[in-house]
Amino acid sequence: MPMLSAEHQQQKEQSEVAFINAKNTYETGVKNQLTQYEQQMKEREALMPKIQHDVNGISIQQFDPNTGKVNVQFHNTKTVLDQADKMKPLLEGLGLPGPAAEAEEAKFVLSTYAHSPILAQEALKQLAVKRTLSAGAGQQVFGPTYEAAMKTATKQLQAEAPTMISKPDEYLKELNNRASAIILSDPKIHNMTWAKTAAPHSVAARLLSGVASGE
Repeated sequence: MPMLSAEHQQQKEQSEVAFINAKNTYETGVKNQLTQYEQQMKEREALMPKIQHDVNGISIQQFDPNTGKVNVQFHNTKTVLDQADKMKPLLEGLGLPGPAAEAEEAKFVLSTYAHSPILAQEALKQLAVKRTLSAGAGQQVFGPTYEAAMKTATKQLQAEAPTMISKPDEYLKELNNRASAIILSDPKIHNMTWAKTAAPHSVAARLLSGVASGE
């Protein structure tokens, strides 16, 4: 292998140093950008409302950067959904087909919470899950999450209202209400990918599937 002249050797060394410097600059820049991005995501996540479902309604917890405090608001959606429950058989009794009656239910829920898009969407999720469970499609749509929710809800009812089982309709409704709240408290449910599978069983789920897919 021929020897490099002193000038060529110097150029080679300078080139190698320039490459190493450029590489270090690039890696440092990328690392700094990733650190900045992660920090921004943490700040954004801290500002995002945290939502919790239970059998009586929805709690929305949100950090206020101006005061440094966490505000928690509870919304009793059970009352609204109970009203929606009464609408469906009434509308069907007036000759409105099942899907059309469900669409009116969904419109009622959305109009009730028109002042808060987040609350409207969460209440619509509650309606969608309840209707999916009522249609007997809980296992198909939610799989193991449904099974676990039903076990927990059954234990709760056995402990808190053991005599309710003598009233099958009331018992099943309350069981589905509790199971729905448990299902919606699972973080995996919040991405709404389940809504497309649930769409054939619930008009509310059909509306949510359009939101989830951006339609």
